[in-house]
Formats: sequence, C-alpha cells, structure tokens
Amino acid sequence: MLKIIAGKHRHKKILTPSKENIIPSKNIVRESLFSIINFRIINSTFLDLFSGSGAIGLEALSRQAKHVTFVDQDLEATKTIKQNLFNFNEEEKSTLLHMDYQVALKSFLLENKTFDFIFLDPPYDFLYYLELTNYIFLNNLLNPNGLLIIESEKQLNFIVLKNISHKTYRYGKSILYVLKKEKTAGAVLTK
Repeated sequence: MLKIIAGKHRHKKILTPSKENIIPSKNIVRESLFSIINFRIINSTFLDLFSGSGAIGLEALSRQAKHVTFVDQDLEATKTIKQNLFNFNEEEKSTLLHMDYQVALKSFLLENKTFDFIFLDPPYDFLYYLELTNYIFLNNLLNPNGLLIIESEKQLNFIVLKNISHKTYRYGKSILYVLKKEKTAGAVLTK
C-alpha cells in the first residue's frame, strides 16, 4: 500500500492504477527526492510528467507546493490521479492533463508556462532522454534555479555543455539525476 510520507497529508493512502507497467516511485526514492529539494518545495510550481499514480506530485502538494501539474497519456492513470486529487482535496492547487508528454510540453511553451521543478519518471523502455532533456533546457521550461529531476533504472551518462550541472543519487536499482541550468545553453545525454 502506497502512502504519503510527510506533510499535511502524511500517511494518507495513494490509489494506484492496476496496470503492471505503471510502477510508482518507491518510498525511499520519494523520501530522498524531497530531502534533496528540501524546503524549496514550499510555494513552488511542480511538473510531474509521466505521472502514473501521481505519487510524486501528491507528495509535493502535501509538502506545500503552490501548484502541481500532472501529465500522463494513460486514461487509467489520469482517472486514478483525479480520484487521488479529490480524496486529498487538492483539485484547486493542481492541473491534470490527459495527453502525450510532447503535446503537453509544446502547450507549456506556447503558454510561456515554466516550473520550479520538473520530475520525469518515464516508462522503462523510454528512449528519448536526450531529446527531452535538451527540449526542457533549450526552451527554458524551468524557472531560474529550477531543477530537472529524472528517475530511471538505466545508467545515463551526461556530457555537460555550457553550464548544466548534474548530480546522481543511487537507491538500489533506482537512480535520481538532478540537473540544473547554471546560466545558459543545453545538455547532451547519452545512453
């Protein structure tokens, strides 16, 4: 059973989709992620891309994020997130988009919408980390001092071009990559 770890919704149960290919982030990963970003989450804007159950975004809301945008193209996942948001009474502080991640990112770009945190936990067979990472940084979808956080079981090697710093944190099979734009330009990611 998946539960919120900390904050105003601590210990509340998170509903999860029944699909085998939607695997929520483990407690240790969620706990570590929010230890890394610590109090910066308060009053922040947060994008939970490839949301699945929405556990990461719900944890951000529990820890006082100002607004969380959830994006997932799976209908069961978005229905589950919608129910979780209702159960947590967090509909007003969230946006739920049932769409492909590429469509969502293009719409954010057209709306000049940016985020303090972007969290990516794509499906295991996802192949476009390089393109997605570059798109986010080159199109300035992060606010100044914003963080791009990627969860993956794959070892990703970052070749930094022009002021993109990154840190890597390993938790069993799961790896968190935290990237930050220091000034300008993009990053290249290889597999």
